[in-house]
Amino acid sequence: MKKFIAIIGRRNAGKSTVIVSLTGCLNRGFQGTVTDQSNNENIYVIASSPQEKNLSPGAFQSILTQVGQDKRCRGLVMAIQASHPRKRLSLEDIIREVQDTNSFEPYLFILEPIYSQPPEAQPISTDVNRRLRNTGLIPQVLDGRRFAFLNARNINQTSQMF
Repeated sequence: MKKFIAIIGRRNAGKSTVIVSLTGCLNRGFQGTVTDQSNNENIYVIASSPQEKNLSPGAFQSILTQVGQDKRCRGLVMAIQASHPRKRLSLEDIIREVQDTNSFEPYLFILEPIYSQPPEAQPISTDVNRRLRNTGLIPQVLDGRRFAFLNARNINQTSQMF
């Protein structure tokens, strides 16, 4: 079974920065395959959330199929903004698509709080957990104020993808 790692957070929370630290992809807007040169295995990365960079449901389904069929691919790492989009893929849509394939073991991580978040701001973890209550998944909350490589190390220890 492939692994699906979702990094969930507010806008400018550091989702892409954690993904760059985790995968070694080229930049925060990266979408594509990263290959481990030592064993020729790869990981598909979507470092810019679908809410920021339009990713249609059909394109996302195509990516899931491609990753699921690639024998050298370990899984998919994706940034997801915890917003409520009307025209783009939502958090719920993405998780539902992943679960419907029955090809992925999902790992969800919430970056919270972000470094610039005022203390009185409502945490997004409550909203995300409410929105995902029908999936049976409980995201792990990571401290968004920590260095990205520390959160990447925590994700790696939990998922054992790398």
